[in-house]
Amino acid sequence: MRKIYKSKLLVCLVMALALLLSTATPTFAYWTGTPGNSAQVPITKVLRMPVGTTTPEITFEFEITPISVDGDPATTVAPFNVPPVTNKLVPFGAADTGFLSLGIKTVAKDSANIFDGIVWPHAGVYKYRIVEKPDVVETLQSYEEVTFSSAEYEIVVYVDNSPQGLYIAYAEVWTIPPAPVDPDDSPIIPPHKVGSLLFENTYIKSNTTFVLTKEVDGLGANQNLDFNFDITINAPNLNPPEPVVMALNTIFYNADLYDATGTLVDSLLFESGVTQTVQLKHGWKLEFTDLPVGATIDINEWAEEGYIPNYILTLGGGTPTATDNAISNISLAIPTSYITEGVDSTAYLNTRDMEIPGGIRVENLPYYALIGAVLVSLAGYAVLKTRKEN
Repeated sequence: MRKIYKSKLLVCLVMALALLLSTATPTFAYWTGTPGNSAQVPITKVLRMPVGTTTPEITFEFEITPISVDGDPATTVAPFNVPPVTNKLVPFGAADTGFLSLGIKTVAKDSANIFDGIVWPHAGVYKYRIVEKPDVVETLQSYEEVTFSSAEYEIVVYVDNSPQGLYIAYAEVWTIPPAPVDPDDSPIIPPHKVGSLLFENTYIKSNTTFVLTKEVDGLGANQNLDFNFDITINAPNLNPPEPVVMALNTIFYNADLYDATGTLVDSLLFESGVTQTVQLKHGWKLEFTDLPVGATIDINEWAEEGYIPNYILTLGGGTPTATDNAISNISLAIPTSYITEGVDSTAYLNTRDMEIPGGIRVENLPYYALIGAVLVSLAGYAVLKTRKEN
């Protein structure tokens, strides 16, 4: 009986929990104030950029437009029934370090209270619309790219009377969905409450250089031989875990190929995410000139019969990483590397020695000649001494 009773009790608890969850309403963040201390309503600004990027010195601007008070439309000339609010600025700079995750640097900042200094004409329910202006205060360089937030919000502000005067007792935020393509259609996403005035942007800087150089050495090395490299560039992905979608906007990067004399051999295009094979001879180099900071690069040199491959990888002008391989006939790849704002390069060296039949190595011939000369001298000395003794 005890087991049956416990089973029934468990079923009742589960059903009660399900009923509670089905009737629960979601809660949303909002701002509240007290007499003499109005609610503080900030803008939350999030700027995402690829790892290795210095936070740019840029300022975002937000436009706040009066809508209504107690249902009456806002007047556009003085005296205003809804107090105008000046545009708000949120600056970023190199001191804003943010945090890193999944190859992305994220910096989040809150503005000051957007209603600081506002003098309310009377108690009531005031509404405002806020958007981000699609530009920054500073002038962007040609290699800088900023995506701006398309978010639109309606701020509902409840102003109450108190012995200390008028104050913001409560404020909440609603989304303003984009208008449908067909005016007769309803918005795809209806207006709904949200927890903050959140605006998200991305920043990418595409003016960095990566250089791949090729050296061939050794007594048996053929310096006219073509060595094959598989190279893959991947554009920064600022929306993980979603993949970069480039079906409609394919991304290409430029690279120049130079021979040992510094003469331009060819100008190449590398499509993001697509592996491309390039051939380099001794003394040649491949130079990328417009890679974005935070892009990744993969390089793999094919195996070449009789050659021992090695490389020196330098990222951001830091301490070089060198391999110490002594095995020939193998391919050799650098680890997947993030492009930095500093000096990035990979120097590949392939060596090949030549074996001389009979066990005599070419590089030892000078020593053999020296030993022979000594032996000849000793023999001559011995003959001369014998003649004198006789």
